[in-house]
Amino acid sequence: MKTNKSYLLIAAVLIFLFSLTPTHAQTNGDIVDRLNKTLGVRLPAEFEAKVKEFAANDTIMRTRSATAFTEQFIIEQFKNDWGIDRQNQLLFMWSKIYGGVSKKKLYNWLDDDNKERSSDYKKTLKNIGEFYESYKKGFKEYMEQKSAEYDRQIAEARKQSAEAIKHTIENTKEGLKGLVKFYNIYKSKPQIVKASEIEQTKVHFNFFMDNCKKFNIDYKAILRKELGDEKKVKEMLKFYGIE
Repeated sequence: MKTNKSYLLIAAVLIFLFSLTPTHAQTNGDIVDRLNKTLGVRLPAEFEAKVKEFAANDTIMRTRSATAFTEQFIIEQFKNDWGIDRQNQLLFMWSKIYGGVSKKKLYNWLDDDNKERSSDYKKTLKNIGEFYESYKKGFKEYMEQKSAEYDRQIAEARKQSAEAIKHTIENTKEGLKGLVKFYNIYKSKPQIVKASEIEQTKVHFNFFMDNCKKFNIDYKAILRKELGDEKKVKEMLKFYGIE
């Protein structure tokens, strides 16, 4: 019981984290169609529609991760011949997954008029139980692995974001220093500076000022250090149209 709760909790968390694409959007058919083709066995018609609906709409099963694991798990487990009709074996596998995840019954052997199928079910109760315990364990491990991968991706994205911000802050500070140099040249030799160059530097200055506000950079402290006093800072800001 504890294992089952843990399995469902992990699944629910990952559904929220990954926001995964529903599997019925895939162009190569749904999981039921793909398994029919791969295994060469298809579910009985009276159950296939229910499994298709389950795979397409169940909160857990419709996610790409759950579908990928389930599909590969059934393929591998189907290699184990339970000594019964193979269509019945596939049905019992799906029925156990269906019931365990949705908490609803897919196949009820007590209501089955097909005596051979209900007999096969009773013969393989142990196989069915072992199959589902293995499924739960494998699903839990698979989802934990996916969660760890997600955490690594988030950590890497945060690291890259932090590095990008650091790079932007450094460039902004250097850019302000460069504009101080341009301003000093203009003050000492205004005749060599073109009007178009002044307009262009004003565009750059406004860009750097936006970065200063965004990343909380003390631009006045930088300008004071470069220019020497508060009066020159005010004159430069006025020149660039800031104050």
